[in-house]
Amino acid sequence: MGGIEDVSIKRLGDSITDMGLTECDREKIHFLQHIQADVGHVLFFSFPEGKILATDTKIREAVPWFQYRGRPEECRSSVALSTDGEDNENGEAADGASTNISLQSAEVQSLLQDVLASSLISWVPYSCYKQIYEALEEMKKGRSQRAFLFFSYKKRSYAISLSTTKLDMSIIGMEIELIDESEAADGFYDTLVSLGRVMDLHADEKIVNLACDTVFRLLGAYDRGMVYKFYDDLSGQIIHEIKKSDSDIQSSFVGMRYPAGDIPLSARKLFIKNGLRYIRNVEGDEVQIVDQLGGDIDLTHCRMRACTKSHLLYMKNMGVKCSMSIAIVADGQLWGLLIFHGYTEPFKPSLHQRIACETINSMISVKVEAMQKQEQSTRIVELSKCLIKWRISASVANNIKQIGPEILKLFDADVLVGWFKDPSTPEAELVVVGDKALVPSVKFWSVVSQQPLGELQIMNTRAEIIDTTRLSETDCPASSVIYYRDTLFQVMVGRGLNYQDVRWAGNPYEPILRLDGSLRPRSSFDLYMEKGKRESKRWSQSDLHVLRRFIRKTAGYAHNRMMVILRSEIEESNVKYMNELNKARENHEFFSQIAHEIRTPFHGVMGCLNIIEEGRDEMSSAEVKDLLNTALTSGSHMTNLLDNILQIAMNKYLSHSLKFESFDYHSLASEIAQSLKSLALKNHVKFNAEILPKKGSIRVKADRTKVIQIVSNLINNAIKFAPGGNIEIRFQLIRTLRRSIHIWTEDASKYDGLVFSFGEQALFTTIRDVQHHVAQLPESEENKWILVSVKDSGCGMQPNEIREMLKPYTQTQDGTNATIQGTGLGLFICVSLCHQMDGFLACSSTYGSGTVFHVGIPVGDAKEAKENCVITSAHTAQESAFSSEEIPICGPILVCDDNSVNRKILNRSLALQLKNFGLDIKILEADGGEKCVELYRKERPSVLFIDYNMPQVDGLEATKRIRNYEAEHSSMRSYIISYTADVTEKTANLLRSNGTNEIMSKPPPKGFLSSVVGRFWLQGRSTEDFASLELPSPTPHSAANQNINEVSKILHDTAMGDETAHKKRTYQQLSGKPEKMKK
Repeated sequence: MGGIEDVSIKRLGDSITDMGLTECDREKIHFLQHIQADVGHVLFFSFPEGKILATDTKIREAVPWFQYRGRPEECRSSVALSTDGEDNENGEAADGASTNISLQSAEVQSLLQDVLASSLISWVPYSCYKQIYEALEEMKKGRSQRAFLFFSYKKRSYAISLSTTKLDMSIIGMEIELIDESEAADGFYDTLVSLGRVMDLHADEKIVNLACDTVFRLLGAYDRGMVYKFYDDLSGQIIHEIKKSDSDIQSSFVGMRYPAGDIPLSARKLFIKNGLRYIRNVEGDEVQIVDQLGGDIDLTHCRMRACTKSHLLYMKNMGVKCSMSIAIVADGQLWGLLIFHGYTEPFKPSLHQRIACETINSMISVKVEAMQKQEQSTRIVELSKCLIKWRISASVANNIKQIGPEILKLFDADVLVGWFKDPSTPEAELVVVGDKALVPSVKFWSVVSQQPLGELQIMNTRAEIIDTTRLSETDCPASSVIYYRDTLFQVMVGRGLNYQDVRWAGNPYEPILRLDGSLRPRSSFDLYMEKGKRESKRWSQSDLHVLRRFIRKTAGYAHNRMMVILRSEIEESNVKYMNELNKARENHEFFSQIAHEIRTPFHGVMGCLNIIEEGRDEMSSAEVKDLLNTALTSGSHMTNLLDNILQIAMNKYLSHSLKFESFDYHSLASEIAQSLKSLALKNHVKFNAEILPKKGSIRVKADRTKVIQIVSNLINNAIKFAPGGNIEIRFQLIRTLRRSIHIWTEDASKYDGLVFSFGEQALFTTIRDVQHHVAQLPESEENKWILVSVKDSGCGMQPNEIREMLKPYTQTQDGTNATIQGTGLGLFICVSLCHQMDGFLACSSTYGSGTVFHVGIPVGDAKEAKENCVITSAHTAQESAFSSEEIPICGPILVCDDNSVNRKILNRSLALQLKNFGLDIKILEADGGEKCVELYRKERPSVLFIDYNMPQVDGLEATKRIRNYEAEHSSMRSYIISYTADVTEKTANLLRSNGTNEIMSKPPPKGFLSSVVGRFWLQGRSTEDFASLELPSPTPHSAANQNINEVSKILHDTAMGDETAHKKRTYQQLSGKPEKMKK
């Protein structure tokens, strides 16, 4: 019929379960079917039918108004009801039945059968019946399980207590007891009010002690009162005790521990459900309950319920005569008991007293639960304070390391171990906070990771850990564990064993059952001291609440961080994608323009050659020469374009290594101006250059080559865009950046528009923005600034065009300059080089009036840095254009290239130069590196032209093999010239370090082959071999002895295409004599 077993008792671990129960634990004490004698009577009936289901055997003879009154219809309608069911003065029932009938045992059984077969209305006065059903209706409306009413009969008062054994109220229990007229309810009320006021002054466990003392004094019949508090392992300890002042009790239970088995499982459940239990007399009799249901009447809410024999023996063994226990239930858990013992005479608390005690019980339970919640709230607040320190920018693992010790203290735990996976790292990170001796093994994580996601796994004891994980203490040293697993982390919180001395009330490890399974009563005064008891500290509801809050917060932080990183990665990916898309678009536009620019000169080359091919028989030599010159000019333009593209690629993709050199500032400025002055005059441009300061020898340190490249490019542009006009170049050496900007500001303010580039991201279009940016930069006294301004009187630019001028392939759109040919890459290269050197480049212009470019480059002071720098002169670049090393000739020339066209062109070019010098030297060809090495071993050529990029055996490998062969056979070293389109310094160094003497670019510079052939000297040949030029026999190493300026003139004449002058200079070089000049 349900009752106590329908209640869900949720304790941690297996605190209250059916596992491992003794016979006493399994005994259903709420189905004992007996009540205590001399306390009252019980009756059970169905609702709303009112059919009597059970009653005790003494009710008929002990309750004078409980007698048969007729069938239900008669009781409701006859004259008998005119008195409203009251009995007459003589004690007779309204239907004439006598109340003094004395019945024998057999007759009792027969009468009880009659009672169980009838309705309640047939046995109680109608007025009582009416009160009962009105009370039941109120219970039903209020969904309560108990109700009280009072009934008077013959100037005596009876208390009737109604309770339901089922939530649906299908069975009602009715307890009837006689009220002592001497009881004063007002006194109990005043006591409760006073207790409530006193309790409000306390916020700790003292209120439980206060309640115990209050009840003890309120009843006044007990000799000892105690507060019995339970621990997480269900053992209990007496924490407070009160005794009568006039008693001779010497013993004390304070501080004693009692094993969990002393209070059986069924009794614990009953206390949670019932709340109050009393025993009038441990030696008293019992009254049987007879029912129609075979002993299945639930006595959970029956205060008169009898006790088990084992419990009565327990009480007798302690010398107890009567007792009462009040349960303190907080948050659905049995917190403790208020226990009262009497040792002299029986005592039964009256209904008013029990109501007062139950009220006190409710007050104490609420107060204890409030204290627990307050403690829990305090811990939550402290947890929140810890979590405020959580840094969103840091990973979960790093945050746990930071606040872990505080969190561990809040958990009242010894170790916190977790694996935390951060989206920014590929592997999960292990974090340990607390006692490292309690860290579980890898096997533990492997086992517990099989548990469901998002569920808190609680293991309160070593036995539970072993039962759940099957792991030894080595793999899981903690004695109680909580584990949680999420998609981004898994965490374990553990506690170690507690060791303490315990004062037991009797040896808890001795068996407490007799051989027949009944309880063997212990002597509670036999003290047993256990030294160093090992106990696992179980997890309380407060612990779990704090842990769940922490885990929820941690999971939230982990998932939020994942979303932040994911969002950031998406944003970065989008930005990267858009940047790549813009780059791709820019590259597409750039290379579309470049393709057009390459096709233009290429069309010029191919067009001229096609015309010569088709009309060579009809064209004059002058026309052919003109077409050839046009083809050469187009080819030169295409070469320059390719050089610019390579320069841009190197600036963009290769490391920006700067070669700091020490050089003379005035010499450099003068050299640049003089080298381009002739070009300006050729284009009818007035050229004026000013170098400030005008005098002095100032050495500075910078990448000299890049400085020349930038300034020369700007001047060359000015010459092209100011045909017939004039340009002004001013070189200045300024002490600081701010002073340089001041000078630039004065010039730029005279123009309508400007653009200023300083660094890869800094692009400005107003003077104010430039000044503000420069003001934020730290000023350095270590560097000076070369400031060069190039002003032209050309077409100028519209303001909207100026900003685009520093992008690749950008030129002014003015139609009057459509005839000016250029690639638009020069300025872009200048900007890139300026960025590499931490300089700036600015353009200011007014449409129709002209443009001025400013370039500022920081340079170091080279006065004390000569030892660390490469000292160069103004002639260095010119002198190093072609080598001056003599080339001894005693064998043929070998040309190696996998491309037949390249071999043919180089062969014909060499043959032409040999003819010009009157040399007859055999030229061999090889179509690959393998064939090249083979021909070398067979023919022993003196000079080899080897292509760098070839399939299978490339030029580098072929050179290595040739040099190895020469070393092995101690033969004279041939002169190897590597030629390639890869003109980077890295490739040049690689080739030279592996045996290359000289490097020739593709296509070779003008005059290069003439320079090479001009350095030949034939071993064992006479001057007659140069009959066509009438040159004398070569003097060995004559070129090395020439004045460097003479060699420079030779190379300059060659580069300018003056073959006649070149021959004359070569004659001087080979003969060692100056040519006789004609008048």
